[in-house]
Amino acid sequence: MGFLGMKKWTESDTAADLVGNASEALLQPLAEEIKKVDEWSHDTSPAENVALVLEALVLPIVDDFIISLARPELLEDILNKTIKKLDWELEQVEKKQSDDEFVPDIRRMKKTCEKILKKVHKTWGVTT
Repeated sequence: MGFLGMKKWTESDTAADLVGNASEALLQPLAEEIKKVDEWSHDTSPAENVALVLEALVLPIVDDFIISLARPELLEDILNKTIKKLDWELEQVEKKQSDDEFVPDIRRMKKTCEKILKKVHKTWGVTT
């Protein structure tokens, strides 16, 4: 493709490569974090950590982030695992029948992950 302009990163091969590399580099620590065993503790869980990073760094640029990926199936896998673990957390709170003040936050994070996953499917059509 080469150089087409400077209005957007997609107009330059080099800029596109840099965005792709940066996007892929972000996924590796998220993939490692979501593999960790959930411990119901006073700290944020691996799923919550991943979801918070996705909300902060991916959601604001979700369309550009998704099209820049060389391996969208890795993001899909991270999202599926995160959603599953957040569901588990919500089930645990329901079993305890407690008024966990963070339930709305966990639900918000789950919805964020589902929104990103839907965009991955729409863009790439991947399903693991």
